[in-house]
Amino acid sequence: GGCSTHAAKCGAHLGLFLLLHTSDVLVRSGPRVSFWGSPYLDQYGEQDIGLERGRPLHLNVSRYQELSELWLNQALDHDPTVLENFTIDDSY
Repeated sequence: GGCSTHAAKCGAHLGLFLLLHTSDVLVRSGPRVSFWGSPYLDQYGEQDIGLERGRPLHLNVSRYQELSELWLNQALDHDPTVLENFTIDDSY
């Protein structure tokens, strides 16, 4: 898919993508994909993956910083949240 192509061309086969239809972050590492969660939370500090509840979401600075640190330290392949959800998927 488009994320795979972009990660291959621009990120040495590694990329983070915010999926706008779910607010989830897709982690692409070669042929593997995982979902990290959302940096956007509602007023109660909860994710609304899939945007099913329809509550306004706000960027949570600490979650954004956590994701940034994982990216900058090249630690995505070692993060338990990412590792437990890795699958092989070319649809993204």
